[in-house]
Amino acid sequence: MTERHTKRILVIEDDEGYQELLNFALSKLADVVVCTTLEDGKRKIQAERFDLIILDINLKDKSGLEILLQLQVSGRLKECPVLLCSGQKDANTKRMARNMGAAGFIEKPFLSDALQNDVRALFRDAASGSGRPRALVIEDDEGYQELLTFALSSLADVVVCTTLEDGKRKIQEERFDLIILDINLHDKSGLEILMQLQVSGRVKECPVLLCSAQTDADTKRLAQNMGAAGFIEKPFLSDALQNEVRSLLGRSG
Repeated sequence: MTERHTKRILVIEDDEGYQELLNFALSKLADVVVCTTLEDGKRKIQAERFDLIILDINLKDKSGLEILLQLQVSGRLKECPVLLCSGQKDANTKRMARNMGAAGFIEKPFLSDALQNDVRALFRDAASGSGRPRALVIEDDEGYQELLTFALSSLADVVVCTTLEDGKRKIQEERFDLIILDINLHDKSGLEILMQLQVSGRVKECPVLLCSAQTDADTKRLAQNMGAAGFIEKPFLSDALQNEVRSLLGRSG
């Protein structure tokens, strides 16, 4: 039997206010160790095991990206991902961090809930050992459930919900890279989920692709205004659906 252990997070941050905020937010999920300098962080990484590193970029002694580079070169990012947390949020910095292997980027100031959701997602990915995208299908027609699962299974891990309320719970508890959403569900309109994701700002991190037989121009316009990433008309061809999904997931094929 595989031995289970308490998750451990190393926070490398020199601002006392953010140290306290990160410690408070993350202590609900793991044991937290805080370092205030790059050199102290390096020593901790060398001497101890961590499941995740939360790393500020602009430390007083040096750039936090130095640690990210060292972990990338040594191949340790696979066993201990790095989540950057910084007020330096320009596009070039984010692109550089991504190319260096950062698992994500939290912009300061941040909401504790958003940080906790990102950390939970990283822990789930590590536990599953899967780097595949995850797609949530919210559809109450059995035929379309099977068709969507078959068409998407080559591109992502697929989870199917049959009601709006079940879909809401899944979105709250788990991380998904894409949501395929029927509009006319038995319990309520699927647009309710789209609106909630738009209001919370989560549509940007998890695009919603509507899949519906309700194809009038007014419905499509409403869905677009609510932040839908696309609209697949029922009935659809699997190839057309797959192409749309590949585009949204950023996959080349």
